[in-house]
Amino acid sequence: MSNDPSAREAADLAGQHLAAMPESKVPPAIFVNVADIPWSSFPGHEHCAKFKLLRIDPATLGHTMLFRYRTGVGAHRHLGEVEILNLSPTGHWSYVGEGTSGPGDYTYEYAGSTHVAITEGDEWGDALIISRGPLQMINEDGTPGFVVDAFAYYHAAAANNAVAHLPYPFAE
Repeated sequence: MSNDPSAREAADLAGQHLAAMPESKVPPAIFVNVADIPWSSFPGHEHCAKFKLLRIDPATLGHTMLFRYRTGVGAHRHLGEVEILNLSPTGHWSYVGEGTSGPGDYTYEYAGSTHVAITEGDEWGDALIISRGPLQMINEDGTPGFVVDAFAYYHAAAANNAVAHLPYPFAE
């Protein structure tokens, strides 16, 4: 017989520990059935980018999302740090002059980084993105373009009935 506690014993022990702790003011965990969220179009780039908004941070206007992409998003600047996990089983994407991300790869981007992403061929790729701030597009002439922040993502997803799992995080 194993010395490891059964799942039931482990749950009982965890419950005892929780009962002994002082009451928490922290909200409970949020669970999201991602399969139920429809894909929404990335503002201004419907032909090459879609997203499923999982969480937004009203303090930084950052967000967590599943991102489906292919070449065409264009030059952009991150106004906050970004973390990307490449979820594509076979696809690769790269930043011109910086590096390439393959299946399962992790990428960290510094706030202020500016680049152009490209994919292999016309393949769609998927990634988990955690962004700690808005994204600014760069116009073809190199001037700053429009800014896409959590507010813009929220309203684009709301127009697609894709925010039922999210509280409205901005003051009414």
